[in-house]
Amino acid sequence: MYCSNCGTNQNNNNIFCVKCGVPIRQTSPLKKEKKKISINTILIILICIVLLSTILGVGFIVTQNKKRVILIYMVGSDLESKSGLASRDLLDIDYEKTSKNGTKVLLMAGGARSWNNSFVNTLETSIYELQENGFQKVEERSLSNMGTAQTLSYFLNFGYERYKRVKFDLIFWNHGGAVDGNEYDQLHFNDNLKIPELREAFDSSPFKNRNKLEVISFRTCLNSTIEMANLLKNYSKYLVASEEVTVGSKFASALSFINDITKKDKAIDYATKEIDNYKNTITTLCNMVQIESKEENYCVNTTYSAIDLSKIDRINKELDSFSKELNDNISTKYNEIAKLRSNLEQYGEDQKEYDMIDLYDLANKLKNYNSASKVMKEIDNAVIYNFTNNDYSHGISIYFPYNSSDFLQDYNLISSSKTYTDFIQTFYTKKTSQNKGIGFSKGKTETIKKDNGEADFSITLTEEEKNNFAKANCLVFVDMKDGYHKLLYISKSPILEGNELKDTLKGKMLRISNIDYEDEKSSEWLTLVEQESKEDYIEAKNVMILRYGQKHSDVAVATIRIDSSHPKGYIKSLIINDKDTSETNKKMYFSEEAIKIDDYSLIETVTQSYKITTDDNKFDPNYLKNGNKKYTGKVFPTNAYKFILEDFNSKYDYYGVFQIEDIYGNITYSNLVKMN
Repeated sequence: MYCSNCGTNQNNNNIFCVKCGVPIRQTSPLKKEKKKISINTILIILICIVLLSTILGVGFIVTQNKKRVILIYMVGSDLESKSGLASRDLLDIDYEKTSKNGTKVLLMAGGARSWNNSFVNTLETSIYELQENGFQKVEERSLSNMGTAQTLSYFLNFGYERYKRVKFDLIFWNHGGAVDGNEYDQLHFNDNLKIPELREAFDSSPFKNRNKLEVISFRTCLNSTIEMANLLKNYSKYLVASEEVTVGSKFASALSFINDITKKDKAIDYATKEIDNYKNTITTLCNMVQIESKEENYCVNTTYSAIDLSKIDRINKELDSFSKELNDNISTKYNEIAKLRSNLEQYGEDQKEYDMIDLYDLANKLKNYNSASKVMKEIDNAVIYNFTNNDYSHGISIYFPYNSSDFLQDYNLISSSKTYTDFIQTFYTKKTSQNKGIGFSKGKTETIKKDNGEADFSITLTEEEKNNFAKANCLVFVDMKDGYHKLLYISKSPILEGNELKDTLKGKMLRISNIDYEDEKSSEWLTLVEQESKEDYIEAKNVMILRYGQKHSDVAVATIRIDSSHPKGYIKSLIINDKDTSETNKKMYFSEEAIKIDDYSLIETVTQSYKITTDDNKFDPNYLKNGNKKYTGKVFPTNAYKFILEDFNSKYDYYGVFQIEDIYGNITYSNLVKMN
C-alpha cells in the first residue's frame, strides 16, 4: 500500500502516512460502481427536505451551531522545563465550561526536557483530549520532532479524522521567530517549523481551499507578520498573533479564554476573546505593586492583532506598487530612507537580527510616496482588532533588514512580493557596499553647565557628519578612583538641532536607598537606562537580583517609575532576564516571564563598572568586550527601599560620550569629556 500524496510505502495497519501525515484510505470495490443520480431526482429530494422542515418547523442545521474543536500544538521547550508556563496555561482550561459551551480541546504536547504535570510523558509526543478528569491520552506516539512538517501534519489530520463536521481552530504555543517561523523543539536542537515547512504541513492536511480553519493563533513572539499572513491565507480565515515579544506569567493563563469560547462564536468573537485575555494578562502584570492609584498605561511594549486573511492579497497589491516606488528612488533617496529605517521602532529589540518593523508605520513615515496611503488603508481594512499600548503598532509587521542579513538570502521563499524582495535586497546591498564609516571624529565636543545644576552634553557635527547621522545614545560614567568607571546613565533620546547633537542630563542620576536613610553607606547607584522621560515622571530599566532565601534567586529586569504622586518611586514590573545566547539558540527569541516582587524578600542591585580608557587615555570603544569589568551592588529588603533621582554634581568626576550611528550602520564614539 502506498500513500496517494507522497508515494511512500506503508504498512497495512498505518492510519496516517509515516512521511507526510495524510490519512491513508483504502478504496472499497463497492464505491467504484456508483449509480448516477439525475438532476431531477436531486431537485425532488431537496424540495421534499424543504417541505418537511417547513411542516415540522425544524429549519436547516447551520454551520455555526456545529460543535467546535480547538487544536493546541504545544512545544513546551525551556518555557516549560524552566518555568512550567505550558502546564500553567493548560491548568486553567476547564472541562465543565468547555463541554457546556460545545467545545472540544485536543492537545499535542512535546519538545521539552521536563514537564510540570502528571500526564505529559517527556519520552513521547502523544495526543491528549480534555476530558472530565483533565487531559487524557487518546493517541500514544513515540518521541517526534515537533519542529517538522510531518509531526504537525499528523496532528492536523488526526484531529480532523477524530471530529467530523465541526469548526476547527488551531493554537501554536511556544517561541516565535518572525520570518524564521516558530515552534522550537528543545529535544531536537531547537529545530523549528520554518515558514516553508508550515506550508508543507498544511498542504498535507484537510484544512485548505474551502475547508479552512476558523482561526490560527500564535501564543508566541513576533509572528504577526505579512509573511506569515501570506502563508496562512490559504488555510485559515483569520490570524491572531503579536508583532512584539509576548509576556507569560505564572499568575495569568494565556489559554483561559478557551473556557469562554462557544460553538456559536464567529471567528471574530473567538479572536477578540483571545486578545482581550492577553490584554488582561498585561494589565495584571503592570499593576502588581500596591500603590495608591492604578494606572491605565502598560509597562511593556505590547501588541496583539486579529487579521482577516481574505484581505491580505489587497495589501500585497499595494505593497508591490509601494515597493516599486521605493526601489525606483533608492539611488537618490538612500540617505532619507536609511535614516528613517534606522529610527523605526523594531520588534524584539534585544535580538536585532529579526529586523521586524510595523508595515503601516513604514508607509506612514514615507507617505510622500503615492502608494503609501493605499498600503495603510488596506492594513486598516485587514486588521479587524488590535490591542497595543504604543502609537506605532498597527497589527502587521514586515521584514526590513538593517542590522543583519540573516534571513535575506532565503526571503524570496517566503515573500509574496517580488518587488518588495528586490527593494530590500537593493537597500541592504547599498548599505553594506557604501560602509564608509565617517567616524564623527571632526566635531568639537563640549559641555555646557547651568546654574540650576542641569548639565547639557553636546557635540557639534560637521556638515558631512550631519548628513550621514542616523541616531545616537548618550552614556555617562562616574570615576570610581580605582581604575574603573561606573556606568550611570544611558539615554536613547539625544536630539540633533542644526549641527548640534545634545542631551539634557538633569535629574538622571538614579539611586536606590534604604527607605529611612539616604547616606552613601545605605544607598547604591543604579544604571539608569531611560525608557521614557516627561516633565512629571521618568521611567527607567535596571537589572536586579531578587532573592527568597540563601540559595534561591532570579535575575530580572525592573521597570522603575518615579513621578509626582510617587516621589519615592516604585517597581512597576519585573521580567525574568534569562535569555539563552548559545549558538544553537541564536535565532530564537524567548518569551518573557513576569514575576511579583511580593514573592521575594531581598533586592540585590547590579551595577557594572568598566575600564573605559586606553593606554593613551582615550575612550575605548571596546569597553564592553575587553573583559575589564566588574559588578558591584547592595542588598535591600523588598519592603524597605526607595529610589532617588539626583542631578550630576561637583562631588564626583563624571564623564560623557556619545555613541553615534550613521546611515550605513557604523557605530562610533565621540571624545570622552569630563563634565565637571
